[in-house]
Amino acid sequence: MGSSRTHYLKDLNITGREKALELFPDFDFYKLHQVLRFSWTMQPSQVERVTREVTMTAVYEASLTIFAEVSFRFVGVTFVKIDELRPDWWLHEIEVEDVKTAQLEGVRHTVMAYGNHQLQINCQDFEILDCKLVAGYERL
Repeated sequence: MGSSRTHYLKDLNITGREKALELFPDFDFYKLHQVLRFSWTMQPSQVERVTREVTMTAVYEASLTIFAEVSFRFVGVTFVKIDELRPDWWLHEIEVEDVKTAQLEGVRHTVMAYGNHQLQINCQDFEILDCKLVAGYERL
């Protein structure tokens, strides 16, 4: 059985997805663009040696006039690839691949910007922390 890849949130069973689907029933990761915040955290844990997680907030462009900020938390991170960062960091064609059958130890998801290959995160799981409409957003 192979892995499956999607860019539609409704195809994924992740915590917090209702927050985004309530606002955008056809939530499409391809509409995630400008990264506003990105944070990497490593901390000792009683259960595991080290807990690694990434949090990221990006702008979701539902249309030319409707924008939202969507915050994610990636847990059990085993690999992060970030290409050249510029003051305006844009993602293109984000897709989520379920790789649990690929026998990558501790990895269930690969989240990747296939359009520009500027981001790849391999993680055990991820969730949507928040999804809120933003009034008056202008592209920077």
